[in-house]
Amino acid sequence: VKAYAIVAIYHGQKLWGLLATYQNSSPRHWLNSEINFLVQTGANLSVAIQQAELLNQAQTRSEKLQNTLTQQLQQRAEELAEEAQREKALAQVIDKIRETLDIDTIFNTASREVRQLLNADRVAVFEFLNNNYIEGKFVSENVTNNYPSVFGLTVIDRCFADQNVDKYKQGKIQATTDIYKEGFSECHIELLAKFQIKANLIVPIIKNGQLWGLLCIHQCSNSRLWQEKDIEFVGKIYVQLGVA
Repeated sequence: VKAYAIVAIYHGQKLWGLLATYQNSSPRHWLNSEINFLVQTGANLSVAIQQAELLNQAQTRSEKLQNTLTQQLQQRAEELAEEAQREKALAQVIDKIRETLDIDTIFNTASREVRQLLNADRVAVFEFLNNNYIEGKFVSENVTNNYPSVFGLTVIDRCFADQNVDKYKQGKIQATTDIYKEGFSECHIELLAKFQIKANLIVPIIKNGQLWGLLCIHQCSNSRLWQEKDIEFVGKIYVQLGVA
């Protein structure tokens, strides 16, 4: 290099870089018009850099918004699909009630549809055998292969009668995330652990205003936080089972 002209390129108030013009063949006297041209070019480059950055930011924001919109649409589509599945399961139970008076068929259909829809480990219908609600029997069940069946088992549980009957008579649904963190009595925990239950959803079945039994949804593999949509769905199911 025998001669050169250096012009600063700014990004805002910060020095971003340099516009360097070199004369290699011989020394050179730079004219004012040439220097002004280089200064203007440097200023235009500064503007171009800012515009490029703004464009990049705008494109990034656009992509984020598009991704967010796509995710929301996918989530909404999944929610609608789940809602359709819930309505389909409910329709299956109602159809069985209309098609047959066989209560076992109705209970078996309900247990199967609820377990598959909620992806639970076991769903069983429990009938009380006396008015003091101490003794009952599992009269229907749908369970995965990983866990033992409770079908036909008779259960005597005084802890249940003391702690839960009144709220179930009022139609309350009990959603338990973790049986060891709900403040249950030792005898009640012992009974649940006997069936390998870690979380459950207990739905009362009301017949003519009386507590007839329970729809028991068991999660045995792990604790589980039940979603509001799950509780709303089983609330619709238990009404139909009461009708059945």
